[in-house]
Amino acid sequence: MLKGETLKLMQWRVIREISREELAQKAGLTTRTLYNYETDVNKLRKASYESILRIASALEISVNQIFLGGVSEKPK
Repeated sequence: MLKGETLKLMQWRVIREISREELAQKAGLTTRTLYNYETDVNKLRKASYESILRIASALEISVNQIFLGGVSEKPK
């Protein structure tokens, strides 16, 4: 399912059926930080690689699957 597909962080979280609070806890981030990453791709781009790696690990995806561009298609 969605192997290799690139989606926005919030899209991955919704697909994985995990709350923002739960993902933040699993990734060792605050809920506010995760909210900022989900709503502002520029903040996500400025995040440390370690933070992005922890988020990807919690979502069981690769770092490359987290979309860091300006626009993305919605999941089908």
